[in-house]
Amino acid sequence: QGSAGGIMAIDRQSQRNSCFRHLPPFLTPSVLAILLTECAERFSYFGFRAILVLYLHMVLGFDETTSVALFAYVSCAAYLTPIIGAIVADAYLGRYTTILVFGLSYFVGLCIMTFGAYLPGKVDNNDSNLDESDADAGLFLKKLCTLIGLSLACIGTGGIKPCVSAFGADQVGVSANDEAHGGSTKPQCDDRGEMVHLEAVGKGGQDYGKKDNQQDDVRAFFSYFYSCINVGAVLSIAIVPIIRGQYGFGAAFLAPTIFLCFAITVFVSKRKTYKMHKPGSGSDEGGHDSSLYTTFVVYFLLLRENVRTIDIFACCSGRQGKDHQKLKNIPANGDQPVYIDQAGSLREGNVSGPTESDATAISWDDSDAPLNGSIHNTLRQRFSAQQIEDAETVLHITPVLSLLPVFWMLYDQQGSVWTLQATRMELHGLQPEQLNVVNPIEIILLIPLFERIIYPGLEARRWKVTHLRRMAAGMVLTAISFSISGALESEMQRREATSGEKISVFWQLPQITILACGEILVSVTGLEFSYACSPGRMKAFLMSLYLLTTAAGDFLGGLLYSSVFKTLNRASAMHVCAILMVLNLVVFSRVAKWWEAAKNAEVTSTDSGHATTPFEQGDTDVTSHSCGMQTVDRTKSAMSSQSLLGDCVELNGGGRNAVELTMLRKIT
Repeated sequence: QGSAGGIMAIDRQSQRNSCFRHLPPFLTPSVLAILLTECAERFSYFGFRAILVLYLHMVLGFDETTSVALFAYVSCAAYLTPIIGAIVADAYLGRYTTILVFGLSYFVGLCIMTFGAYLPGKVDNNDSNLDESDADAGLFLKKLCTLIGLSLACIGTGGIKPCVSAFGADQVGVSANDEAHGGSTKPQCDDRGEMVHLEAVGKGGQDYGKKDNQQDDVRAFFSYFYSCINVGAVLSIAIVPIIRGQYGFGAAFLAPTIFLCFAITVFVSKRKTYKMHKPGSGSDEGGHDSSLYTTFVVYFLLLRENVRTIDIFACCSGRQGKDHQKLKNIPANGDQPVYIDQAGSLREGNVSGPTESDATAISWDDSDAPLNGSIHNTLRQRFSAQQIEDAETVLHITPVLSLLPVFWMLYDQQGSVWTLQATRMELHGLQPEQLNVVNPIEIILLIPLFERIIYPGLEARRWKVTHLRRMAAGMVLTAISFSISGALESEMQRREATSGEKISVFWQLPQITILACGEILVSVTGLEFSYACSPGRMKAFLMSLYLLTTAAGDFLGGLLYSSVFKTLNRASAMHVCAILMVLNLVVFSRVAKWWEAAKNAEVTSTDSGHATTPFEQGDTDVTSHSCGMQTVDRTKSAMSSQSLLGDCVELNGGGRNAVELTMLRKIT
């Protein structure tokens, strides 16, 4: 009987292996489980997000401007919380536990929102026997459930965002035979928290111990990963509105909840075969902590110092304040006394005379001194020279990133303002929120057109299609799209006031298409620019800053719609948004000129002194030393990244095409 049982077990294993025989070798059951998890989770996120602004307005009774503002704040929270998830996974719980904990928070939040949607309320009260006080109480409970549910959902979706793709990439290289044995041969963590990769032979005799093969598999994994993201997003935007139209908001929220429950179940089902990282023990070669949290601390301390002592745009030219140069040259052993005078300047020497009471001494000996907000008494002692240098490199890109929030403020209004606009148009059997599905489809179709025809055609005519010029062109298109939206709104209001005739919802297609082109020029190019101009160690950090620009833009939009735009005519609000984009473009153009002039000077200095610039230290193949002067060679560039915010993984080679780059930010 024991022999028969062993034979049956072998047969079952053979049957399972035969199911995956025609798939690429790296698509083991664990990897497939993560891909399916991501697809279902994206269905959940875009599903409840697609109907959120209509629920706030039609069910909870908020006016249109308040609904738009609340929608913007929800989007802002969803892009702020990934920082929390990244730090928790990096320093405390690890990726698997972080995904599970935040995923459960996400699920509980959607359950509470679904429960609240089924409660009777004043606005959607169809029960004539429900008196006014009960209706008011029901509406209050609806709003309370929505508040609690959205808070938990935003924490959950943001918390798992930095971990899922990185965790999936961790599983690439574990063969199906390893998983069949319960992951007994899976790699272990060394004392620094780094993975010790053991050689394992996958299907077809592929040696997963070979670095090049594994990197190829990781790149292929991300192609599948982004495809799953697209499938989940497009299906949810197309299906959930139909459910809402047929069965109401309760059923529409229930569908994403069920999909998320399915996602968590699939994810947990393979827990015994996953490859795990040890949290909280990463360090660089010098023994310094290399966590994302540490990187943020160094960067923001340097950012505050540069803003306080010099113009931040001086970072574009690589210039540093004289006090900062002194700081870098101070020996870490404390041989030279240092203090900050009354004016806040860094001084060397002994404090004496009348300035003694106004000076703050700095000690390099107290290693246990907490971070007290001052850069001067922490950097040299607490952080390595490499960490400080990396943070300074990121400062070079900060002026450009700081001008992206206005774009995101306008961009994310297509899910709120334009959806509410569609409710007053002739829908031809569609639901007003269903037209949001056009954007991701157009992005997928238009990116190859830009990459293979438009950009090469312009370059063949000797037009310098630089990163910054592309981004400026995208901002122009964004302003045009909102001008068209304002003109459409004016025509709708005119017809409503006269004949009552409705305009076809398909008149929204021009503004949607133009904005999609603007997104390609701004979002994809912004990612390329950031990646090309940063060393490999800082690419994950750059991705986190990029997500923060989206959060800042959504927050700005929420502030405007909860204050200035609250009493403003909707058509006028669209035109004001277009004007803000133009004003932002003017400032951006000034920064771009400053950047290019600074890079030209830096390239000249580099060529004369044969020095290496921070931009040459990155692992991308750029056609010129100046990132702002030439485009990245899209066939050779090694746009590598470390997937801490959910969208990329550290590689030493391999290109990232524009479709993948846009999904780094867009679909997440």
